[in-house]
Amino acid sequence: MALSKKEKTYIIIGLVLVLAVAGYFIYQWYENNQANNAANSSTLTNATAPAATYSGGPSDINLTIPSASNQNQVSVPNEIGRKDLSTAESMIAAAGLVPIATGDSGAGNKGSVTAQSPSGGTMVAPGTAVTLTYTTGSSSGSSGGSSGGSSGGSSGGGSSGTAVPNVVGRTDLSTAESLISAAGFKPTASAASVAAAKGNKGKVTSQSPAAGTTAAKGATVTLTYTK
Repeated sequence: MALSKKEKTYIIIGLVLVLAVAGYFIYQWYENNQANNAANSSTLTNATAPAATYSGGPSDINLTIPSASNQNQVSVPNEIGRKDLSTAESMIAAAGLVPIATGDSGAGNKGSVTAQSPSGGTMVAPGTAVTLTYTTGSSSGSSGGSSGGSSGGSSGGGSSGTAVPNVVGRTDLSTAESLISAAGFKPTASAASVAAAKGNKGKVTSQSPAAGTTAAKGATVTLTYTK
């Protein structure tokens, strides 16, 4: 059956409308697909991009890298004012350092620390020697005892004298002799063997008179030492 001219016109218009609607939906699908791709690309870029970019030159960087020697150093404890020398020595040893006591050796080699070297807070290598200078106050006591003894002797027949310092165990004979001299006595060294006599240095093994003995100023104190 042949179509009239009017019917053909309606069919053409219908086809055009169908194509137009189909084209619209295809366009919308394309736009949505492009938007999704762009969003996914932006997310991936942000996830893989570095957090920050530094554009400065080498001169803008100032880094201080501690050397291995500084990292291994320890701080010297401050022991000045410590009333007990043995405690001060223990604190120095606990820090990994070597305590060396020097000073008045009376009263069992104990006393108040009056100075130290290196000073407290100094950074040094482990095993460094720290010298502790101490006093027991025996010098002032000796002078007081001497003057008191003199006045007592003139009035009541008292005797004067000074306690002999304890230097037994000293590893350096010259230091032991200096301490005896500082107390007002005359040190005399006696070698325990021929080998010990060479250089006149060594460890004091005994003394006479014994430590703590009261003797007159200028009395001889014999120090026996050995290598």
